[in-house]
Amino acid sequence: MKNGSRERQPTAPTEVSAKPHRRRITAEYKPRILRDAAACTASGRTGELAALLRREGLFSSHLTHWRREQERGALEALEPKKRGPKATLPDPRDRLIEDLKPGLSRATARAEHAVALVEIQKNWPPCWGGRWSSRSGSLHGDIGHGHVGLTRPAAAVRQCAA
Repeated sequence: MKNGSRERQPTAPTEVSAKPHRRRITAEYKPRILRDAAACTASGRTGELAALLRREGLFSSHLTHWRREQERGALEALEPKKRGPKATLPDPRDRLIEDLKPGLSRATARAEHAVALVEIQKNWPPCWGGRWSSRSGSLHGDIGHGHVGLTRPAAAVRQCAA
């Protein structure tokens, strides 16, 4: 020992995490600390509140903030706030849309099938019935003799049906 100084005791190394973690203060912890702080203040011993804050790793502003929260709404103000976007209620129209989707897909399939049949009929020459004949001999029929229908030749009808 030199000049009356004491030898230093070796201390354990301090652990520091690689990534800092935010401290989570639970709703049960806050009222307990507020009760302890009130007991420290009521006892009248100086330094007891400061020792509590040092021991818990808190600041006096934490106590002030928590006391205000407690005055405003007791325990519900001390509940931790849920972070992130708020949940929305499902829209009843979405349910209706989901219910109507199968019927829509069936109707769409039927419509596409009908369009395909019409395209086949338009593009396949035997189904055109190129030689129309009328019962009266003229394409438009005779005026005054009632409705005259147009008929296809029998061979064209058989080819389209096959």
